[in-house]
Amino acid sequence: MDTVACNFRGRIREYNSAFAFTSLYHLQGPLQPQPNNTPAFAQLYFYDPTYAAHARYTAHPRLDSDVLHRLTTMLQNVNPYIAIYKTARERLEAVSQSESDVRVVLNPQLRLIMETGADR
Repeated sequence: MDTVACNFRGRIREYNSAFAFTSLYHLQGPLQPQPNNTPAFAQLYFYDPTYAAHARYTAHPRLDSDVLHRLTTMLQNVNPYIAIYKTARERLEAVSQSESDVRVVLNPQLRLIMETGADR
């Protein structure tokens, strides 16, 4: 079996943690990191994939940096929630300083789609 695949399967929970937006039943953290803090979790989806992969590797040095970069790039290309996060950040940046008490609420919806034969 491929060494990279074995490493990925063996550390799948840590990879999942590295790419988490937030946990269920927890509030989303700030969209922008505090000054002098490294971006983490959902904040990394606003950055260039190379920088985001490096930040994830710094937080999770046991993971394969090439796999982190490939996953980061893939997610930024296919995950629809990243576009929602980017739009939220752009709107936040557009708000004037006098309106600093702003909250962004995202309400993603999960739907069950029943298709005959889709489970085969």
